[in-house]
Amino acid sequence: MKLKTIFIISWLLFTASAATAQPSIELPPEEPKQAIPRVPMLQLQRENQIEVPLYQPAPANSTAIGGYGELTFNAPSNGPNIVDMRRMVLFIGHNFTDKLRFYGELELEHAITSASDVGEFELEQAFLDYLAWKPLNFRAGVILIPMGIINIYHEPSTFNGVDRPETDTVIIPSTWREPGAGVFGDVRGLRYQAYVINGFKANGFTASNGVRDGHQEAALALGHDWGLIARADYGLPFLYKYRITADVGASFYYSHADQGQALFKGAEGDSVPVTMLDVDLRLRTRGLEFRGELATAWIGGIHRLNRALADAALAAMTTFEGPVAHQLIGGYVELGYNVLHPLKLRSGLQLVPFLRYEHVDTQYQLPSDLARAPGNNRDIVTAGLTFRPIAEIALKFDYQRVSTDATAAADQNIDRYNVGLAFMF
Repeated sequence: MKLKTIFIISWLLFTASAATAQPSIELPPEEPKQAIPRVPMLQLQRENQIEVPLYQPAPANSTAIGGYGELTFNAPSNGPNIVDMRRMVLFIGHNFTDKLRFYGELELEHAITSASDVGEFELEQAFLDYLAWKPLNFRAGVILIPMGIINIYHEPSTFNGVDRPETDTVIIPSTWREPGAGVFGDVRGLRYQAYVINGFKANGFTASNGVRDGHQEAALALGHDWGLIARADYGLPFLYKYRITADVGASFYYSHADQGQALFKGAEGDSVPVTMLDVDLRLRTRGLEFRGELATAWIGGIHRLNRALADAALAAMTTFEGPVAHQLIGGYVELGYNVLHPLKLRSGLQLVPFLRYEHVDTQYQLPSDLARAPGNNRDIVTAGLTFRPIAEIALKFDYQRVSTDATAAADQNIDRYNVGLAFMF
């Protein structure tokens, strides 16, 4: 009888509690999650294709997508105001196994592409990695050339200024990619890359843009001349105890650019060798940001090259703008400070005023019997502001003063006002 009474009381208590039970409410965290780092599956090789695959394991048979883009407004004093959806890039990564991976990027430039528009739709990267061992790994495909800062860290939300530095456009032709194969790895903090890649095509070399239009990008490319690109980076760990993070890098490139074409042959030879060298430094400490870069290129066979280019322009009834130089040079120093750093915000919010001085000369050294073309010696001062609500989004404003050796007064001192919206995901 007592057992029956206990059972009835227990059943009544359970029924009453069930009738009055309320649904549980899970409150959101007090602080938003950081936009970076992402979950491992979404962490692709955005900023450094060496660091991510070496230090970040990812599940086999997994796929991730991402992208970046920028919308810009440029108002130069010597030309019209331009609004441009400069680029929209989608990339995809796939891990076949924990050792074998694919990475690719597709880029749309200037919003629309057709026979009557200036836009382009192109393959920016497409390569396979085999991760054999941290000090030694293998890569093959259409590879982003590891030369300079911007060609590696080219996502627009990762650098200050609406436009890329001219050092990274006319000396180093960012975004520069070529088909090739090679090795990469990390040996006690020294990261390296070394690839054999397809060389430039000298038909595209010009006095004002240097080697920029000579890269072939695996588009029915002539494959007679292949060269070497190598880069090494080191993180200077002895500075960590001073709360300084730094990365110093150096890149070297060598190849011929005649691609076996008859128009570059002459009594004094038949090759157009190109050598490039870059050194750069990135440093951050207590909200302070510094970047410095120096890049130069040497081109051989200058007289044969310029005769061939002048003859080709005459045959095509176009203007030959002037001689391509034996040496091109460019470099800049940039200093910025995150004024919100003392507030120690955890949301990734940044407001960075910055100042950059740059010097570029695409005709730095010419033979004495070749005359300079005006306008190719440029000094550029850029002052601006970068606002990042999170690390992946940047709203940019800047003013540029460009001083050149042009003959036209309007092109000697140019004022530019620029605005940009950049994002990556």
